[in-house]
Amino acid sequence: MKRLLVLGGSQQIGRRLIEKLITNELGEYEIYTFNRGKTNPNLFNDDVHKIFGDRNTSDIEQILKKDWDVVLDCSCYAPIPFQRLLDSLTGYTGRYIFISTVSVYDYKQNINKNHRISESFTLRSFTDEQIREQGLHFYGEKKVAAEKYLRESSLDSIIFRPHFIYGKYDWQNLDYYWINRIQKYDKILVPGGYDLIHRTYVEDLISILIESFDVERHQQVYNVVTHEPITINEYLGQLRRILNRDISFITVESKKLSEHGIRPIIDIPLWSNGSHFTFSNSKLKGSFKTKFSDHYSSLQSTCAWNEKITEWKNGKSKWEAGKLGLSREKETEIMKLK
Repeated sequence: MKRLLVLGGSQQIGRRLIEKLITNELGEYEIYTFNRGKTNPNLFNDDVHKIFGDRNTSDIEQILKKDWDVVLDCSCYAPIPFQRLLDSLTGYTGRYIFISTVSVYDYKQNINKNHRISESFTLRSFTDEQIREQGLHFYGEKKVAAEKYLRESSLDSIIFRPHFIYGKYDWQNLDYYWINRIQKYDKILVPGGYDLIHRTYVEDLISILIESFDVERHQQVYNVVTHEPITINEYLGQLRRILNRDISFITVESKKLSEHGIRPIIDIPLWSNGSHFTFSNSKLKGSFKTKFSDHYSSLQSTCAWNEKITEWKNGKSKWEAGKLGLSREKETEIMKLK
């Protein structure tokens, strides 16, 4: 039996992966998790060996007592301790799979709406001060550094760079805002312009990860976006159809939204204010057999999941609680700008 260690494993990627391994009765894996035990500590009590601790302290030494066939790292946010961990795991780990992000790319470069960013696109630069910062202000830079340290190690590694991950256990709840709006109101604000949505469906990502456990020695980096980019209007049109709601979209141009201090993502989720960040997944498709879900069916599943979001979160989501997203009062005010 192979031994799998998931660093993280209690939120979205690791949680959904373990669910799938257990549900499909893929008994060739003995599953371990290592995390702080602060989020969903009682998951998988009978099916998973749990190790609790802070990976950025000496707690991590607990995982050095065993050899691992596969390590899946979903929780690396501090490159310096990560570099030390890699040194300790050398010779004791068959494959290291690292979840990175498309935030590693240097978006200050010239990008137009017809350009798909490939894995060879320029990465962000980083300083020692940035990667030692304790918060998440330099998230992309820290992932760049972590990728560099992993590639420089002798471990057999695969790096995956997903975009916004949606579907079951989406802790960001970006779809929830729009689902809630469409269900509640007859008119909603929609940003104008050619804003594109390009994301990663969690079910397809999990299938890729399971496949990656057994591919031959690789040492590769992959973008993981799992459908063709669509406009925000196409996305909302699909939602309207799925939810069977005959509502009106009130379009306000992006320039006017910006002039009135409306922030992309934070105030209006999935609106990029004309950034047009789309990504090539041709390398991924060439190396893996997983067939991606079409966007409409993945959105159907996401809508069904979001019906249970209050139960899952044991309370209101960030959007429902008004911590993120436009208030209805502000939205109504902005719609008058049309």
